[in-house]
Amino acid sequence: MTSNSLFLHSLKFVFTSASKRRQHRGARRKGVTTSLARQIEVAEERCLLSQIAITLPYSGGGVVANPPAPEQLNPLTAIPKLNSNPGAPVTIYLDFDGHTETQDWPSVRGDGQTSPVVTPVFDVDNDFTTFSDDELQKIEEMWYRVSEDYSPFNINVTTIDPKTYNDFEAVLVSIGGDGSWLGSAGGVAFLNSFNGGPVNTSYVFTDNTGKGTTIHMKGSALAASHEVGHMLGLNHNAVYDANGNQTAGYDSGRPDLGPIMGAPYVSERETWSNAPGIVNATTLQDDFGIITGLRNQVVQFRQDDQGNTIQTATKIIVTSPIVSAKGILERNADVDMFQVETNSGIISFDVKGLDLQAIYPTIASVNRGTNADLVLSLYNSSGVLITQSNIATTLDAAVSATVSAGIYYVAVTSTGQAGAIGQYWLSGIVVPLPSAPTMIGPSGTLIQPFPLFEWTTGANADHYELQVDNLTLNRVGYYTRNVTATSEQATEPFPEGNYKAHVRTVTADGKFSAWSNYTSFTIDVPSPAKPRMIRPAGDITESFPTFEWTSDVNASTYSLLVESVATGKRIIYRTSYDRTTYVHFDPLPDGVYRASAKAMNSVGESSVWSDAVEFTIDAPIPLAPKITAPIKITTSVNPRIVWTAVKDAAKYDLWVNNLTTGAAQYIRRQDISRLTPYFDCTDLPQGTYTAWVRAANGNNEFSPWSAAYSFTVDVLVPGTPVVTGPVGSVSAKIITTTNPTFTWTAAARAVKYDLWVYNVTLQVAPIIRQENLTDTKYVALTNLPQGDYRVFVRAYNSANEVGEWSTVFTFKLDEP
Repeated sequence: MTSNSLFLHSLKFVFTSASKRRQHRGARRKGVTTSLARQIEVAEERCLLSQIAITLPYSGGGVVANPPAPEQLNPLTAIPKLNSNPGAPVTIYLDFDGHTETQDWPSVRGDGQTSPVVTPVFDVDNDFTTFSDDELQKIEEMWYRVSEDYSPFNINVTTIDPKTYNDFEAVLVSIGGDGSWLGSAGGVAFLNSFNGGPVNTSYVFTDNTGKGTTIHMKGSALAASHEVGHMLGLNHNAVYDANGNQTAGYDSGRPDLGPIMGAPYVSERETWSNAPGIVNATTLQDDFGIITGLRNQVVQFRQDDQGNTIQTATKIIVTSPIVSAKGILERNADVDMFQVETNSGIISFDVKGLDLQAIYPTIASVNRGTNADLVLSLYNSSGVLITQSNIATTLDAAVSATVSAGIYYVAVTSTGQAGAIGQYWLSGIVVPLPSAPTMIGPSGTLIQPFPLFEWTTGANADHYELQVDNLTLNRVGYYTRNVTATSEQATEPFPEGNYKAHVRTVTADGKFSAWSNYTSFTIDVPSPAKPRMIRPAGDITESFPTFEWTSDVNASTYSLLVESVATGKRIIYRTSYDRTTYVHFDPLPDGVYRASAKAMNSVGESSVWSDAVEFTIDAPIPLAPKITAPIKITTSVNPRIVWTAVKDAAKYDLWVNNLTTGAAQYIRRQDISRLTPYFDCTDLPQGTYTAWVRAANGNNEFSPWSAAYSFTVDVLVPGTPVVTGPVGSVSAKIITTTNPTFTWTAAARAVKYDLWVYNVTLQVAPIIRQENLTDTKYVALTNLPQGDYRVFVRAYNSANEVGEWSTVFTFKLDEP
């Protein structure tokens, strides 16, 4: 009794390390008999799936046309670590990295040998030392398929070696090679070996299950599920004629469907069945009943993952228009019911089984792999059916309806065909109702007056309405905001007191959710501590002293008071200052002063004034500065006069004479800031200049004048412009307007231009002459006669020096 089988799909992927190529399976597990009285299932040649032994009757099947492109090679330890149902009491281990079995098989071998049975590494490219990317993908695909077959049961299909293979716990499916030690077969297993047989190992010979065709892994997975089925007590599904005579020992299925315990390699779908077995035409083999029967003890259906009625329906939480869920139909009569709440409008749902075409879109003609044939039903809140989808031409289902706001139920079932169950994925589009957020904070006592309000996301939110009530002032809606985010930092300080806040969702069409919960908080900002003056103190020489005091964590601003000790007059009073150092904008004259500071918190509560600190200013007369720029001969009419900054300077006094014109104090600036030891001249005429500068302290006591510094402004002649117009609309050189616009490029150092236009035809020179143009264009003010013209332009610099005339520009004026 041997055969081939298929097994697909999973709920969880768990990645751990791959097992090494094993040398043995060791002595049998506890509770094992060494008797070979068990029947062994050996696949007949007619069930062998290979390129020469099978004809593929559907479009797209057959041998892969082109070899794959060179791809990355991976170590044998790179097998993906996959689990379909981790934690299940029963394990089916898919072994791809080679296996050696040292016992139990010699008496049934077909090669006459008694040595250990060795299965090579799973391979499609004749390299047994590594896995290609294609081989790893095939391993994953086979796991998907076997997982789907066993998804109704509380069984874990895995690629991770469980190490022990006790009865009622685990079986090993050794995958690879051609099974030459047995003969031509797709796979082999001992009947009922899971519950007490010679060995808990079965075989799938992947060289014989369609290698090189597009259904290679479909055939390999079918063989794996089939052989494990034998280990769980299943025999074959046979075929009988109308008279009850057996016509085939394996049911090869229809194009659309076949039994796993037959040989439906080219059927679209394979399922567990309740169909004639090997006894006779009227004795049905109930696959589900046998697998979960008493003989297998621990093998049971999975626990139902979703409720079966509207009272026990699984609620889908709607936070956006797109909703989804997934599950497993574990039994033929299973109903998985989901509840969804929606606003009025069009809602739609669709459900799909396992779809390897979506998982592997680059594999041509890959079979989907699902066992399920699904039905989708939509009910109202009273359980009355609104619409149902049960399409004969597809295994999936979809429904849609226009509904009013309310609660609805979506039921996922199978068509009722035996074994048409398995995994599914439900998706839908609804019209979300706004849901109330949950207010997170603030809470407790806050020591700063700008609270941060936070809440969770509300479904279908366009924005949120935040409301804060001042309990101390008994003011509802003391602070309200419309906020698009899920947090709001107060933009104005809250006075001390007690508050509570809540929020609600607002949809784009103006619908409101219920208000959220309240959060309560108190604003209690501590008063700041008294500052301590750090500087200035004692005798100093600076007319611009730096005032500094200690900071306080509860302070938001500070005030500084400086008074004259001699007169008691307030000299400096700086308030609402947010730093702890300050330099006044005016110099302090020599004298004795008293300075103190106080701190203010964010709600206006102040500390006491600090202890006053006295200091005395006795500023020395500064040294003379030294002029260092501009260069002696400069071409700039806006030169910068620069000098050295001197200590104790409160300001500078600049004096500049124009030696060319004899003008004294051509420039005189007596209040240049101590912070800017330079002066930018503006539009100096050409000529020679002499400059002096001196510094003054805070008492207006001056240093000596600097040494005289002479420089000459010698402006370069302007550049030559280029005439660019007028330009005709049809032909560049033919102008049709009698008031053309003359244009030219800007010339370097030009401050004005001289335009000359000559009428060649009439011999009028100039017909236009404009000598003080400050723009780079000119529109003729009078109508020009027809004829040929020449145009010239030249530039003047700031010294009224003239540049070269431009190259001649010609045009013809031809008025239509």
